[in-house]
Amino acid sequence: MTFARGLRVLVVGAVFVCALATARPAQALAITLSDSGSSYSYIVTDNASGDWNPLAGIITVAGAFGAFDINVITGITDPILGSPDQPIMELNQVSVNYYGAGTGSLSVSLSDTGYSLPTTGTAVLSSYVGGTYLNGSVQASTSLDLGNALFGSPDLTASNGTYGGAIGSFSNTSTSAFNYTGGNFSLTQTVNLTLGTPGSLSFDLQSTVRSVPEPASAALFGLGFASVLAYRRRTKA
Repeated sequence: MTFARGLRVLVVGAVFVCALATARPAQALAITLSDSGSSYSYIVTDNASGDWNPLAGIITVAGAFGAFDINVITGITDPILGSPDQPIMELNQVSVNYYGAGTGSLSVSLSDTGYSLPTTGTAVLSSYVGGTYLNGSVQASTSLDLGNALFGSPDLTASNGTYGGAIGSFSNTSTSAFNYTGGNFSLTQTVNLTLGTPGSLSFDLQSTVRSVPEPASAALFGLGFASVLAYRRRTKA
C-alpha cells in the first residue's frame, strides 16, 4: 500500500468514526422483553445496562430470561442502518429456547424515535420477517407512531401474521401506505413468541419507511434514464 493510499484509508476511517459520534443520538433506541408467564418485563436502552454492544445504534441482549434461554437478540438502526430520514430497523434473534412447563410466551420489541422523510405525500411502511420454529409459533409486526413516542401507540401497522407448528421455516412481507404530512415519527418492531417444551425459535424482522415518488417525478426520471441509454447507444455506434 502506498503512503497516499494509506493516508486516504486513515482519513476515511476517521471521518466514519466522527460520523458515528455526531449522528442523531441513539439513546432513545430500546428493546423490551416481556414474559407473560411470570408477568416479568425488562427494558434495555442503547449503551445502558444489559446492552452487550458498545456501538451507538445497536443493542445486543443475551442470557436467561425466566424460563427462556436467549441466544443473542440484536436490534439495529441508524447510524449503522439507514439514517434519520431513511428509516431502517432490524430486530433479529439467533435462537430462543424454552425449558418451562407447558407453554411459555415471550414478547420482544425494538423502538426508536426521531425518524422523518425528506418529502411529504404518499409513503409506505414495509415489514419483512423470516425464521424457523420448533414446537412454537411467531407473530411479527411493525408499527409507526406519528406522535414520535418510544413504544408509542400505532397510527399505522404492517402485520406479518403468525407462523408455527412442530417444525419448519417461514417468511412474509407486509406493506402499509399512509399520507406523510411532515414531522418526526417513531417505529416499533414487535415479535411475539409462543413455545412448548422443548421448543426453539429464530427470526429476522426488517422494516423500512420510504416516500413514494409522484407520477410526474417518476416519469421525468424514466425519461432521463431513457435519454442516457439512447445517448450511450449513439456514442457506441
